[in-house]
Amino acid sequence: MHIKSVEALANVKTINVAQLLSSAHQQQLMDNRTALKKIFTILQSLARQDLMANEVLWQVTQEIKTAEFFALMLDETEDIGKIEQVSTCVRVVSADFQSSEYFLGFHATDDTKSDTLLEIVKSTFEEHGLEFSKLRGQCYDGAANVSGKVNGLQSQIRRIEPRALFVHCNAHNLNLVVQDVMEKIIKARNFIGTTRELINFVKDSPKRLAQFRELQGDAEIDNFPALAAYCPTRWVVRIKSLKTVMSNYPVLIQFLYERSIDPDVDSVTAAKASGLYNAMQSFEYIFYLVMMIEIFERIEILNTALQNSHLCVTESYEKIAAVTDVLTCTRETKFEEIWSQSVAKCKEYEVNEPELPRPRKLPKRYQATDYDASAKPRNVKDLYEEAFNIVFDKVLLSLGSRFDTDAAKFFKSLEKFAIGESDDINTIVNFYGQDFERKRLLSDRNMFMDLLSRQGVKRAASLREIIQFFQTYKWAVDLVPEFTRFIRLMITIPGSSCTNERSFSVLRRLKTYMRSTIKQQRLNSVVILHVYKNLTDGLDLESLLNKFKSKNTKRKAMFALLKK
Repeated sequence: MHIKSVEALANVKTINVAQLLSSAHQQQLMDNRTALKKIFTILQSLARQDLMANEVLWQVTQEIKTAEFFALMLDETEDIGKIEQVSTCVRVVSADFQSSEYFLGFHATDDTKSDTLLEIVKSTFEEHGLEFSKLRGQCYDGAANVSGKVNGLQSQIRRIEPRALFVHCNAHNLNLVVQDVMEKIIKARNFIGTTRELINFVKDSPKRLAQFRELQGDAEIDNFPALAAYCPTRWVVRIKSLKTVMSNYPVLIQFLYERSIDPDVDSVTAAKASGLYNAMQSFEYIFYLVMMIEIFERIEILNTALQNSHLCVTESYEKIAAVTDVLTCTRETKFEEIWSQSVAKCKEYEVNEPELPRPRKLPKRYQATDYDASAKPRNVKDLYEEAFNIVFDKVLLSLGSRFDTDAAKFFKSLEKFAIGESDDINTIVNFYGQDFERKRLLSDRNMFMDLLSRQGVKRAASLREIIQFFQTYKWAVDLVPEFTRFIRLMITIPGSSCTNERSFSVLRRLKTYMRSTIKQQRLNSVVILHVYKNLTDGLDLESLLNKFKSKNTKRKAMFALLKK
């Protein structure tokens, strides 16, 4: 025992008490930091607080600032809390001709007047250090508050930066094309109204929906698709609804007939079922269903293509022109096919055969006018061919008028210069001013044509082919710097504001009725981290811990500082 006591005393004399206390303190700090890091890891996956959102947004704005030009996209929507939310997005093009669209956040506003929106844009630019002098494009929907030529947002921004050219969002514009057809042609409008009522009649009642599904299960044909809800605002996404009606046609007829004669069904419901049944028993309904599927299918494909965030405005117009040509060809050649399909469906579903309507006798006051009795259709097929032509003519007319704008003509002239079809340098220099030097741009464009010929290409057919050439032959970029800047500028102008629409989808997912009281700053932080998931997952937690620690004195005394 004596020997052990002597050894213990010797050990105590060799230990530095101050050092021991310092080491213990350092260990405590490291333990605190380890705990904090675990908290941060949880926040990264679940809560995702403002510190992380600011870091992600800083990385995004750095990407925007490195670009030569950028374009602004803006749209607004109402959230679950009945608050008007303005979504602001920016489009840029990198040095290797890759376009990117960035969401910068939501701004709550009491009104959406152009002056209010302009203040939102100014505050956003100031917050993120963006300069109006780099703004070269604006893309909004067709609402007067943003697209107005006198006091709209686009005109007010162009007073600040005249080179910020406005483009009406092509996806919104395409929706208006279909709306023109459906609202201005009575029979088409009636058909759409009947289809909407039919789907709502089945889906709005859990009891009726269960009865309909039971009939689907009893049908001899398996795998009947469920009825797709009819979109109340987006005309171009209704193809799915129409196709499900066509697939369920025999089941729907049986369902409506049974509801119309069921003694347990109230009179109002029975009357509605009877009216819908009679509509579906007509050849006219089947004909319009087949025809509208043909139209909507082409336009839905175009709508999907226009929502590509990498698509520039010039490429958007090219796709619109291509679909217009297809619909023109359909108008000339497809009636016989649509008629045959309608007649076949009529026989398959045991629907009434087509017949001429009973002629309406004109009132005497109209009989003295230039009414031409010979203009009446000679047979029922002529009647439906006339209806077919009216619908397609309206679609083609609306496509031509809505997309044949001054902005579209301007961008087409830019593309013609880029691919060598035109030498009109004055249009470019007069509009963009100091962005390009006249002789140098023309010289670089001509040299680019020489580079194409050296690679065995006579001429680029489109802007996309020019981009692909530069991405393939990266050494060519430095040889024609003025021309490459011109191409990047063209790619910078967006063709649609669909990135804003995608942010609305995020808003609906995150701000639900259970989170309707979330504050605006926290909402933006959560949305930013959700939109930029890849950046969020790649955050340097150690760096964030150091920033968090340096915010105040208490944290400095509590957590260890990691030195790199």
